[in-house]
Amino acid sequence: MRKSILLFIVILLAFPCLVLAEIDKDFRFKLGSAAGAYRIEFDNIIGHGQDGYGTNVQIEVVVNGRPKWDTTARFIMALGVFYRQHPGEIDDISIPIKMNYSAIGVSIAPGVRLRIDEAWNLEGKIEVGIGNANKVTLDSPGVDWNATKKDDYRSLSPILGCYYLLENSASQVGLEVGFQKFWGDFEIWSNTGRWYPGTISGKNYTANIIYGIQF
Repeated sequence: MRKSILLFIVILLAFPCLVLAEIDKDFRFKLGSAAGAYRIEFDNIIGHGQDGYGTNVQIEVVVNGRPKWDTTARFIMALGVFYRQHPGEIDDISIPIKMNYSAIGVSIAPGVRLRIDEAWNLEGKIEVGIGNANKVTLDSPGVDWNATKKDDYRSLSPILGCYYLLENSASQVGLEVGFQKFWGDFEIWSNTGRWYPGTISGKNYTANIIYGIQF
């Protein structure tokens, strides 16, 4: 249900992209940081740690259109797939927990592109990530944690980007900075004989380097 609501909101925000006159496309590869995990909650246990960093690998196709009434601003829509790792450590409960939540999913990011000149562009967008856990790992000294199961993953990231089109080439390089929040659900087996739901979450600033091709 939550995934459907998020998709509906994104489609409403992206609707202007569907009514623009000129359409161009960029193919981009992104590599950089993701927010680290700093909070865990399961089976009446809530623990917190320090904000940290993870990793992000992402492939995107960015579609943009230029309205007739403004040649410098364009609505854009970025659609992509990603793999992320969100490591972290909980240190405010009796047993410290090292955790790593990795996820795979799809990203949708409506926004606006501002053309500075023939080579430079700026972009602002809101990225929504939806997917599933790839692996959930819990580790503590002297503790053998019970089995875990994968579950849903969500993320939300406002992003600002700067991009440079290489001279006499369709290639572009760039840098994106943002602030990411994520929520990763999982289930853990209890000694009482049932699965308990849990959530690992985090937030932090992010930075990604970009290599792209315009076509």
